[in-house]
Amino acid sequence: MFEHRAVVVGADRGALLAGLAALAAGESGAGVAVGRARSVGKTVFVFPGQGAQWVGMGAQLYAELPLFALAFDAVAEELDRHLRLPLRNVLWEGDEALLTSTEFAQPALFAIEVALATLLQHWGISPDFLIGHSVGEIAAAHLAGVLSLTDAAGLVAARGRLMAELPAGGVMVVVAASEEEVLPVLVDGANLAAVNAPHSVVVSGCEAAVSDIADHFARRGRRVHRLAVSHAFHSLLMEPMLAEFTRIAAGISVSKPRIPLVSNVTGQMAGAGYGDGQYWVEHARRPVRFAEGVQLLNAVGATRFVEVGPGGGLTALVEQSLPLGEALSVAMMRREHPEVSSVLGAVATLFTAGAQMDWPAVFGSPGRRIELPTYAFQRQRYWLPPTSAGSADISGVGLLAARHGLLGAVVEQPDSDVVVLTGRLSVGEQRWLADHVIAGVVLLAGAAFVELALRAADQVDCGVVEELTVVTPLVLPTVGGVQLQVVVGVGEMGQRPVSIYSRNAESDSGWVLHARGVLGAKAVAPAADLSVWPPLGAAPVDVDGAYQRFAELGYEYGRAFQGLTAMWRRESELFADVAVPDDVDVTLSGFGIHPLVLDAALHAMGMVGEQAATMLPFSWQGVSLHAAGASRVRARIAPAGDGTVSVELADQAGLPVLSVQALVMRSVSSQLLSAAVAAADAAGRGLLEVAWLPVELAHNDISADLVVWELESFQDGVGPVYSATHRVLVALQSWLAQERAGRLVVLTQGSVGQDATNLAGAAVWGLVRSAQAEHPGRVMLVDSDGSMDVGDVIGCGEEQLMIRNGTAYAARLAQLRPQPILQLPDTNSGWRLVAGGAGTLEDLTLASCPAKELAPGQVRIEVRALGVNFRDVLVALGIYPGAAELGAEGAGVVTEVGPGVTGLAVGDPVMGLLGVAGSEAVVDARLVVKLPNRWPLTDAAGVPVVFLTAYYALRVLAQVQPGESVLVHAAAGGVGMAAVQLARLWGLEVFATASRGKWDTLHTMGCDNTHVADSRTLAFEETFWLTTEGRGVDVVLNSLAGEFTDASLRLLPRGGRFIEMGKTEFGTPRSLPRTILGWPTGLST
Repeated sequence: MFEHRAVVVGADRGALLAGLAALAAGESGAGVAVGRARSVGKTVFVFPGQGAQWVGMGAQLYAELPLFALAFDAVAEELDRHLRLPLRNVLWEGDEALLTSTEFAQPALFAIEVALATLLQHWGISPDFLIGHSVGEIAAAHLAGVLSLTDAAGLVAARGRLMAELPAGGVMVVVAASEEEVLPVLVDGANLAAVNAPHSVVVSGCEAAVSDIADHFARRGRRVHRLAVSHAFHSLLMEPMLAEFTRIAAGISVSKPRIPLVSNVTGQMAGAGYGDGQYWVEHARRPVRFAEGVQLLNAVGATRFVEVGPGGGLTALVEQSLPLGEALSVAMMRREHPEVSSVLGAVATLFTAGAQMDWPAVFGSPGRRIELPTYAFQRQRYWLPPTSAGSADISGVGLLAARHGLLGAVVEQPDSDVVVLTGRLSVGEQRWLADHVIAGVVLLAGAAFVELALRAADQVDCGVVEELTVVTPLVLPTVGGVQLQVVVGVGEMGQRPVSIYSRNAESDSGWVLHARGVLGAKAVAPAADLSVWPPLGAAPVDVDGAYQRFAELGYEYGRAFQGLTAMWRRESELFADVAVPDDVDVTLSGFGIHPLVLDAALHAMGMVGEQAATMLPFSWQGVSLHAAGASRVRARIAPAGDGTVSVELADQAGLPVLSVQALVMRSVSSQLLSAAVAAADAAGRGLLEVAWLPVELAHNDISADLVVWELESFQDGVGPVYSATHRVLVALQSWLAQERAGRLVVLTQGSVGQDATNLAGAAVWGLVRSAQAEHPGRVMLVDSDGSMDVGDVIGCGEEQLMIRNGTAYAARLAQLRPQPILQLPDTNSGWRLVAGGAGTLEDLTLASCPAKELAPGQVRIEVRALGVNFRDVLVALGIYPGAAELGAEGAGVVTEVGPGVTGLAVGDPVMGLLGVAGSEAVVDARLVVKLPNRWPLTDAAGVPVVFLTAYYALRVLAQVQPGESVLVHAAAGGVGMAAVQLARLWGLEVFATASRGKWDTLHTMGCDNTHVADSRTLAFEETFWLTTEGRGVDVVLNSLAGEFTDASLRLLPRGGRFIEMGKTEFGTPRSLPRTILGWPTGLST
């Protein structure tokens, strides 16, 4: 399973497509969960207590999830024995007042929580720990195996009934303070009921006493909230019911916990004697030590907390109890949210964070798994800058010796764990390299890439080359040599990417990627026993004249590569004796498996069947080296699937030397090799482009199945594009699902080349190219004007052809001849960038701009850099309201000053509001300012707009004063960063929000963790309440909308200034309810 994960949840096809689109665009949205699985971490089920319930909760889950319904029915059956009304009637048909009563609220919560936990466990999410809050701990104890369902149901029903029979009265108040602050002010009649978070406690008891404490903290600016409860739970007012509760609880039986759980009474792990009758009596009276329990669980490795029950109150308390980013907290059911989607969304979030899942159990029988594409994921590559040749003594220049026949040094990058192995290849110095000639071109043997990857794997303690794909053949020059680098990237989940590059050693040409793959930790075990030789039942194959035959096919092997000495065949299996020729001067030391040995073993495949095309190794999978230095081997080659073979090498005693689980060979034409030579020569000379060049066709017999799929005549518009791609996708899936030899030929017209006009066909080509990459050799693309019969081109060895006027063309790399994107005007006057009338960025043009005479107070500026703002994009797209020109801010050099201008002179570098995107600007001198020393013009060009916006918002509109506090939303953006810097300069306390990936930016600007929150969730409100101890802030610089705006306004409890930078979802101050503003508040937009 990969570390980076994403899950899309939707109720129908439209919702799933919308979620996938949001995921592809990198956007967050409903039903989309994206995360990174932690390599370590444990899961906690958290069960909420009374207050989270609502009428109708669980009804949708009961109706749509049979497993939930089954578990709920079992619990409800036990509870109904103790309740005066059936639980289902109260829960789904009763009124709010009845369910709010303690008599039914606590049993209802217990039933929902146990059913939810049972569902999660069936889906494969097994808790490592359990914790409840107040009555929620009874559910935790039952799930842990401490209480049977019968005892737990009787206990929770008795607890709720006895509490409901107490006289009404008493209050409970949440105070934004620590336990240490609250304990000294407790008076008779008031008790500490719960420690929910380090700065959130609940005081419970008689109304007068608790109200005095609440007033005490409110006067000090602390947030105080009175809970809507019928009784003062966990206080002295519970004592009248304890005697009867003690009698009932004495009848329960307890067992040792099967799952570790935390006690609310102690805040520690449940120990000996936990859960007996006396424990639950103390539990009903003593404070709930929830925060301590959460912190303990985190200390022992818990990183995922899931609230198994209605509401999200405990989710927020978990976040408040732990350092920022320390753990993930997820709520499963939220009021007013569709229950099934909410539960699945929570499960999705848990999975992306690393929780184990049994997906077949989640999907049920209708679920069908589909295969992902088989090609390798793209991986970022790293390499060291080339250095000049140094001393032959590697250690003398501070490098490690590679001790390898093709590699000289090993470089380990200490700050990134990247490892680079370097070497130099030269046919003059390593003469055996020159004996691998294909179609007249000296190529590095594919077996050499395998040997290089194996050496890299050994360097980083990996036991297998899981995958290695040859991207570009390595052409070896006849004179000079090539520099070689094997780069092993940073490891992920036991795997490390590997890439092999080269460049001409005698020039400053660029690096060329030749092969890339993945290294793994666990070696592949040998799959065949070669101790009996020749193998039983195998018939000899004559190998005399083999290399003469190979030369006729384009394999011009020199003496060093002529290692095939004997061969046998048994049905589809091939066996061979391979040895390095005795008359070849080759040093075998310093190699794991010498390329001469491995390459010669593959020659056996050329001895059977008709082979018209030149075949080279393309992709290797599961390569493990068992013994190094073999010069003579026994080889076995056998089919391993569609188009692949496995390879086993053993020494003369039959002991394993090398295993290859799957090898794919691919045909290569002389034109492709010539293009590789040209690409190697041009690697340092600039960019390459795809050009359609004429090719000579080799007419080959096609013995396998052949199917031609032709795209019908095309029409303009989007509809035909969708129809064509959908139909070809169905055809591809049907063809590729059949495990048989053959080729699907996709025939189009006018879809590629300079004369391409078929939009639908172009889309088909893009889709089919992907299929070709995933399934080499199974699909061919032909775009024809009808001047040549398709049957004449099928066996040419090309996968993509264009036919025009009786000539076949194939795509080749050629030197790019760039054309200027924007043409400068023919006149000698200046220019400016203008938007065309089509409303696209491609429609931008450069227009001539005659010089203007300077008016008094103006300056002329030679523009050197421009800042691009969102306004410019709107102007370019033609959707900016009113007439507007491109260009707002920029930087340049003063070339002329007008009458009356002081403070600026010719030659001064300046920045400001230029009002034009062009070579020259004539502006009022008051709109520009001279640059400080050593300020680059490119940096200065992007400063004016964002800093002026922030200055105007905070200094002019908000009129901030030193010592005040300001909340800056989207603080890692342009205006946000400017506002943070100005606020700190003026002595303000800054609170900032940004997405989590940008928090490092805020930290570098001086914002600590207590002043930073996520801009994508509403948790910033609670976070900043705690940091300010209920005081809130004085100013909000807002760029968010909807609920985020309301939450921001609530952070102005003492009044303040709310500066709105956006325009959507906002009205006037009169439209804001008093419950949000609370105090006189200034609003500016």
